[in-house]
Amino acid sequence: MFPSVILAFYTAVHAALVFHGREVVAAAAQDGLRAAQIEGGTAADGQAAADQTLGLSPGLRNVVVVVDDGGDTITVRVSAEVDTLLAELFTDVKAEASGPRERFYSEAERQ
Repeated sequence: MFPSVILAFYTAVHAALVFHGREVVAAAAQDGLRAAQIEGGTAADGQAAADQTLGLSPGLRNVVVVVDDGGDTITVRVSAEVDTLLAELFTDVKAEASGPRERFYSEAERQ
């Protein structure tokens, strides 16, 4: 019975670490999107914001941040692997955030 309790404990810790990693990656994608989509924002601004958010939470490795500036639409994709106590099972986490670029129209452009 004792080995099953240990296994259950490690499984719960593993699941919590993966869940936390997924939330961190999602927050980084959203922060990168917000930084890139404001008027005057660039893909580099989105990359820097996502990197800053990811830097606040250790435990992720092989992190990849891709900011796609498609003109009117910005897409930020973040993927990583979570460091866990158990074998490398189900440790890949990914998130994507996309939205329109903010743009302010002049009075002449609105008509």
